[in-house]
Amino acid sequence: MEYKPWPLLILAFFHFIEPISKITFYSIFFHVNPLDAVAIEYQMGSALHIFEFFFLFPIAGFAIFAIKKWSFPVFVIVETWVFITNIPYLNELYQSNQTWLLGFFVFFSILNIVVVSYLLLPAVRIAYLDPRIRWWEAKPRYSANIEAKVNNQATGTIKNISSSGIFITTDKNLLLEPEIDIEFTLKDPLSSKEFHIKSKALVVHKFIVNNLEGYGARYTELTASNQHLINSMIKHLEQANIDRRPPRRNILDFFQWITILLKTGKGLFPQNKLSAANKPGSP
Repeated sequence: MEYKPWPLLILAFFHFIEPISKITFYSIFFHVNPLDAVAIEYQMGSALHIFEFFFLFPIAGFAIFAIKKWSFPVFVIVETWVFITNIPYLNELYQSNQTWLLGFFVFFSILNIVVVSYLLLPAVRIAYLDPRIRWWEAKPRYSANIEAKVNNQATGTIKNISSSGIFITTDKNLLLEPEIDIEFTLKDPLSSKEFHIKSKALVVHKFIVNNLEGYGARYTELTASNQHLINSMIKHLEQANIDRRPPRRNILDFFQWITILLKTGKGLFPQNKLSAANKPGSP
């Protein structure tokens, strides 16, 4: 799950556009101009009504989209609020025999219940409650082949780089946890621009890559100048379309997800790599 799951993005989108959907429905049903429908809501409704009509669902949509711990209670509160406030209106439509409008709001209420039930499922809810499975929050890592100095003498090669750290291969043995001094220069092949970075970094991972020991290191004690340089460097790498992990998302990814969902049924729930890694027999 390198990006936010498509089902949650879709749900967030439809919550964002819910006020527009209602205005469109009212304008068609009552044969009025959409702008006039908006004006009527503002003129006839109280401040609370205007808030409920135009802002409640976008707030829920933002909560869904953010996928944070606070998102879940905010979403549940909004959906409960909407359900409770709709009950008197449904009763009013029933008493006045407005069948079409009643049918629309009953369908809308059932749809809300389905959405709430979906987010209450453990496979979905965990994305909001457990930050360890939010893989999309990791900074993109850009492919590189940059010569670097380690501790002012040892030579290494940076294989990928992000705004938070580097992965470097070296024939020198580095211990985990202690800080190292790292110095390198990224040159733009299309211009004379250079990014010279000199910083301390904490060694946090160790790997073997092509018979060379590789280390993941996280920048520490960045000065404001270095932070600005690193941010500029990452912006440059993104604009230059340098290969990165995760790869850049595009509209074809959405259609691929739809195809897989229709053919296999997979993709309806966020993928939980953490649970898979904890299964017996997992590496």
